[in-house]
Amino acid sequence: MKPSSTYYKSVINDAVAAGLNVIRLWVDIAGLPMTSPCRVDPDSDPNDQPFEYDGTNPQSDGLGSWHLDVRNVDYFNRLKEVIQYATSPPNNMFVEVTLFAPQEGQLQLGPWSHAHAFRSDSSTALTGFSDTAQFVNKDSAQYLAMKPYVFNVVHWTVDALSSFPTVYYEVANEPEYVQPSAAPACPGWAAKSTTDPATVAAWQNEIAVELKSYIASKGVTQQVAVEPLTTTAAAPFRSASLPPPDDAFTGVGQDSANASIINSHYANLSPKPGTGGNLGHGLGAIHLAREWYSQQKILGFNETKIVADGCGGKPNFIQSVDEGRAEAWEFMVDQGGIYNQFGYRCGAVSCPAAPAAPSNARYCETRRQMGVLRSFLASTAVRIGTNMKTSLTNCSATIHSPCWINIESYPILPIPPNTVFKFWAAVEPTAAAGTKRWLLYIHHSKDRGLAFDGYRAEIITQPGAQYQEGGPAHPLSVCLGTTPGDYQVRWINPATAWKNGAVNANPVQAIHWAGSASCTPGGQNAVTLAASPKYAYDIALLISP
Repeated sequence: MKPSSTYYKSVINDAVAAGLNVIRLWVDIAGLPMTSPCRVDPDSDPNDQPFEYDGTNPQSDGLGSWHLDVRNVDYFNRLKEVIQYATSPPNNMFVEVTLFAPQEGQLQLGPWSHAHAFRSDSSTALTGFSDTAQFVNKDSAQYLAMKPYVFNVVHWTVDALSSFPTVYYEVANEPEYVQPSAAPACPGWAAKSTTDPATVAAWQNEIAVELKSYIASKGVTQQVAVEPLTTTAAAPFRSASLPPPDDAFTGVGQDSANASIINSHYANLSPKPGTGGNLGHGLGAIHLAREWYSQQKILGFNETKIVADGCGGKPNFIQSVDEGRAEAWEFMVDQGGIYNQFGYRCGAVSCPAAPAAPSNARYCETRRQMGVLRSFLASTAVRIGTNMKTSLTNCSATIHSPCWINIESYPILPIPPNTVFKFWAAVEPTAAAGTKRWLLYIHHSKDRGLAFDGYRAEIITQPGAQYQEGGPAHPLSVCLGTTPGDYQVRWINPATAWKNGAVNANPVQAIHWAGSASCTPGGQNAVTLAASPKYAYDIALLISP
């Protein structure tokens, strides 16, 4: 955020125009980017940090020193300015403020490096961190020496933002390093090292405790999030009163009270469940939502595969808008609470109503479809967050699909890459629901089989060969509980699910449910549905009055 920049206004305006209501901002990025040989990227701004910067005596890497005991007033004013604009009417956005990004950039080219970390009253360098593993270990000697300055970031950020009720704080972005250790980037620098998930969880918890305490001292209520990338690191934040996850770890639930939001990244992460190792089991947001559906927590998916065109064609980009839509629909229908898609806007400053220029067509279409999803799920026709619950997949020894409809079992991780599977998410009404609704989402994808995983869409464009649900070969039928009712069955194209203020579906099937205490989907007392339309990749089913 350059002091003269107002670009953020166009970004926020663009999101709001698409019907979206959440953005994410980072506060402390551990290191700046590097150019060869071992020098800071000259295009980076050392003043874009929470600490006061002194560039009068630069070292060979091109950087001076940061004073970790002096807040960068201009920086926090800019941060507050952006959040004021985002949260004020008519924008009314929620803002996730991520305090730390310890694995981002080169640690040696940042304010936490021994070479660049100073107090304002001393010419002697502070201890600093030699590598990120020391940063995220609350018991390391380096962390204990630097803890007051770590807490400065916590306190200064809350000081600046405590007046905004729709701001919530995430402790850190990807504090676990879930990849093999890399060689040092430059002579004398430490390598990025593999971190122990339990150690990182304890560090996140210490920051969360301090956050909660400091927020309370301001007399306000704001939420705190943590971001585990493995089930080992997630386990301490589970609700202690609930059963342990599919992989039982010691200490489950011990830190539950200190985070009300649990975030993760990507659809699934390696190492996959069952592979073990000192990293614990890979989590990922889809795994999180399916395993933790019973938690009294808000579940967040706050970084995805990049959605963009014209930005260099990096290999971690998704290949189509469809893949981004699939992970968003699956996570949100699984009752995820926050979805924040990662997209680069390239080319035009804003997304026009007419078809976009090729340089940012994918970005603009994805943003439009995310607005469609939010409008659909929040509508009175669906209201997914009101008296609905995630459909179980283990309601009998023989049925491993939602207990109200006879679709295929969800694929069990780990799954082989380059194999097409039918993935789905489903919700059903709670016993207390006055208006009963059922929602099912299906997509056909491959698993990328990478550490930072995602979907590869298996799209069939030839009409005669496309997917279809139900029909003579595999009729679909439903069991809708003991209460009788008349319902409409809608098969919906997720890309256009909401149009002109209404659910966009045609045709609609009317069914009568007589009520039954003994019903088996696909069997006794079930009501058969008409076959779905043919579809190329994904489809949704809504049953409602």
